[in-house]
Amino acid sequence: MSSYELAKLRKLINEELKRRRKINELLDLQTTIELMILMGSNIEKYDTDLREIIKNLLNKITVTNTNDIYVCVGSWYYIDTGYNHPHYERSSISIDATTAELKAYRNIENGLYKEIDIEPRYGVTIPDAFKTFEKEHIVLNPYNSTDEHALNGYNEVRLDFFEESYRHGQNKAVQMILKKYPRI
Repeated sequence: MSSYELAKLRKLINEELKRRRKINELLDLQTTIELMILMGSNIEKYDTDLREIIKNLLNKITVTNTNDIYVCVGSWYYIDTGYNHPHYERSSISIDATTAELKAYRNIENGLYKEIDIEPRYGVTIPDAFKTFEKEHIVLNPYNSTDEHALNGYNEVRLDFFEESYRHGQNKAVQMILKKYPRI
């Protein structure tokens, strides 16, 4: 992420923290509570947790220049379920399985989703496609998970990266991510 994009993110986070703290401060006033009760409004304080704020603001920023860090979010092999005509379906397997025929990767900064398919079902294989991608980029495998909803820890890695970038800068964030999460 460029220094401009990081500065913009920091500004958005600071503004949102200030707004939420002011709302919470007003909600603590007795007259505000009485007014809210009279109006039948819901009285809920805003969460000022930095990770929650970052999670809510990530869709409002655009990251153009990244540190080239991806999380492998899925790994599959194909099953021929057709009888007379080939029909293939994906079946999820461990991220580090050597029998993988398709892998999906997601960039932690801009969310770019990339699938690499070695296409054995068409009689064409590209055996080094995964290795090539994983050598050209930093690819993390946080939990070696096959749970497609958990995305192998992608959201956690992403939040860790942006929180650390906000607090200590990108270089520290990259160091922390590479130290905390295993690479493929």
